[in-house]
Amino acid sequence: MTLVIAPAGFGKTTLVAEWASQSPRRVAWLSLDESDNDLLRLVGYLIAAIQKLFPAACPDTQALIEAPQVPGPETLASVLINEIDDLPERFALVLDDYHFVTAPAIHQLLDNLLRRPPLQLHLILASRSDPPLALPRLRANRAVSELRVADLRFSRQEAEVFLAQTAGVDQAGKLADALMERTEGWIAGLQLASLSLRAAPDAAVFAQEFARGRNRYIIDYLFDQVLTRQTPQVQAFLLKTSILDRLSPALAQAVVAEDDTQSLPVDLAALERAGLFLNALDESGEWYACHMLFRETLSVTLQKTCSPDEIATLHRRASRWFRQYGLIDEAVRHAVVAGDAELASQVIADNLADRLNYEDWHALERWLGLLPAEWVETWPWLLVTEAYVLQFQFKWNAIPPVLKKAEQQLQALGSMVSTFDRSLLSCYAQALWSQHWIAVNEAELAKETAQQAIYNLPVGHLFPRTVAITSLSQALHSLGDFTTAERILNETLAIESSSPASHFSTRLLLTLVALYLAEGNIIMLARAAEQLSQNAAKADLQVDLAWAHMALGVAAYEANDLSHAAEYFAAGAALRHAGHTRAGHECLIGLALTEQARGRRDAAKRAVFDLLDYHRELANTILTTEDDSLQARLALAEGDLETARRWISSARTDLTLWWALVMEVPAITQIGVEVAARSGDDLERTRNELEALLELATRLHKPRRMTELLALKARLHDRLNERGEALKALEAALTLGEPRGLVRAIADVGPQLEPLLKAIAGRSPSSYLDRILAALQPPAASTLSSQRTTPAPANPLVSLTHREQDVLVLLGRRYTDREIAEALVISPLTVRYHIENLSEKLGVRGRRVVVARARELGLLSQN
Repeated sequence: MTLVIAPAGFGKTTLVAEWASQSPRRVAWLSLDESDNDLLRLVGYLIAAIQKLFPAACPDTQALIEAPQVPGPETLASVLINEIDDLPERFALVLDDYHFVTAPAIHQLLDNLLRRPPLQLHLILASRSDPPLALPRLRANRAVSELRVADLRFSRQEAEVFLAQTAGVDQAGKLADALMERTEGWIAGLQLASLSLRAAPDAAVFAQEFARGRNRYIIDYLFDQVLTRQTPQVQAFLLKTSILDRLSPALAQAVVAEDDTQSLPVDLAALERAGLFLNALDESGEWYACHMLFRETLSVTLQKTCSPDEIATLHRRASRWFRQYGLIDEAVRHAVVAGDAELASQVIADNLADRLNYEDWHALERWLGLLPAEWVETWPWLLVTEAYVLQFQFKWNAIPPVLKKAEQQLQALGSMVSTFDRSLLSCYAQALWSQHWIAVNEAELAKETAQQAIYNLPVGHLFPRTVAITSLSQALHSLGDFTTAERILNETLAIESSSPASHFSTRLLLTLVALYLAEGNIIMLARAAEQLSQNAAKADLQVDLAWAHMALGVAAYEANDLSHAAEYFAAGAALRHAGHTRAGHECLIGLALTEQARGRRDAAKRAVFDLLDYHRELANTILTTEDDSLQARLALAEGDLETARRWISSARTDLTLWWALVMEVPAITQIGVEVAARSGDDLERTRNELEALLELATRLHKPRRMTELLALKARLHDRLNERGEALKALEAALTLGEPRGLVRAIADVGPQLEPLLKAIAGRSPSSYLDRILAALQPPAASTLSSQRTTPAPANPLVSLTHREQDVLVLLGRRYTDREIAEALVISPLTVRYHIENLSEKLGVRGRRVVVARARELGLLSQN
């Protein structure tokens, strides 16, 4: 890394730009400002800058930042490092004005990037102050070079040459002495002085007056000399456009023209040539930026010469222009500075549907973050926007209070809100209310509100419509009308399949997958999930692809096809940062349960560790209850009742929105632990708890959960020596499970069911019963060995999966992640997952080091 550190006006950017123009290497450039304090936004800009040099660069990092769930800086850095190393040549990346960055997550990203720097990257930071990075470590490793004020400050001789060239005055040497005394080699001060000298009637007098001044008055004095020598038209133009971070001819005209209808557009290129601190930001001359110091002084003068209302008017004009051209961040920012809450609300409302349709909730969150909190609290559209952001963040309990407040504010505004906006706002709220009623098991209310939203939502508002259709199908299913729920989804899919918004059709397909999952129809689930997988892969929709892997994993697991279940769950787990938090969570749980069922306890524990690390990285405590419950379930499967009781005691056992769909339900695991561990009166309490949960599952028509609970009920009756009741409950479970193909829902209750199953099989044998009985048998050593298609590794301490061995071989051939993915027909993120596993197993980091270590251990040939 190269650091260029100096205060404003010392020519940092000019120096780096001059170097870049002569560098034999290609250079990517990113100029930063205050609005770039968002990790995902900054990474997106970094990728865009790199892609100007390498158009196909960093696709996996791009997918991560576009995912609904934000990955941590460490994960982003790891993927970015690998992708930069895959680029065909070394290049430089310039981050200019890095002092504007204050977000800790961005500093963490760079620290991680510099801890294991990609060989293809030369990073250059230009900043007014030292960045909060691990500079001592970099200095100790001789990994950083630094240029500071002493290197950038003009010498007396340089000042003399500069003044002679720019001001064209005689006796530049004497002037240089006077100016250097005051500016101390500060090039911005020298530049301002040279502009004043051009128009000064007597250079000597100017030098004397300048020498008498005090440093804090220098800028004001020079500014007066520069600005007052411009025409009134140019002065007014500079003052009014000083509200803009950047300006174009059209934007500048929109801001100033209404005040002077006779004025002609000001030539920005001419102002740049005149040395008025205006710099072109692109080669086309479309966008310009004013030097920060000059702009700050202009702003101070604007405050003195214009009233607050006049300045607010300028900001409103800028906001409307940015809004017209789809530059929403700037539009919102100027509306806020103008103090116009109504305008800010309308800008966000106008763009809400579009951002939701693309699931870009990060933009919505960013816009809301620009507003004062009191604005959000009092404007209905802003509150509804906040509610949808909360929906993406899975903060379900926080949504109803926000919706109620939005409805109250809508009522309070009365006729100030148009009939159309009132209806549209209500539809958006109803879609979320329908989801809430599903979460609290109020199916009738969910059905009613979802139908109202679907009926009244205009064309184009795809996301809230999808939410409402999803809730409607779930409500109908909970009311026992699976056929209608399935028909509505299939009919809507048939209509929307030709829509250009392919992600909307995919989301409907995902809803159908969820319906089959809740129903427990494994055959239909596998078919729908396979279609979802194909559609999501084709459209590069990582969230939906993760859900497809999860659903395929559940279908294979329930059918006791454990090898395929492990593959599907591993593929979904590899997408956990690019996909949906819940999908990644479910895949890791599914992987742990699958490996446990296969008798691979170490692999199951590794999946649990990955799950815990995942939640720690995301700082997500919502799902830790299920983590504890999973560990109780795994301990129970091993017969360790004491550990199972300890883990389940720390898990909350109330039901969540997802309880019909997920792999792990703490309330059911708690009953399983109690059935195994309790006795006497305590077991009677368990009976009541189980009956209450079974009654709820029956009322809400959740056959998969009913099957599981009926099998548990059979186990409970068997413990109470009520064999007849036990057989009756188990037969009911089999009746539900057989047409749906549910094997593990019954087998996971435990081997204690085997005598009961054999008794039923003696009377009514079936292949379904045979499959359940086979699932109850512990995995044989022969079965485990037959699953390995490659020779056992020479080192018994390191055990690699078949896929890890394949990846390792291709790493040894120096394949890139993308080449490995193409060779093995998997995603690059899945490749990354396997490389991380290899790193952990071999105890080293870095692709080349992994290969070297593997060869040392005899895991990879020397060829």
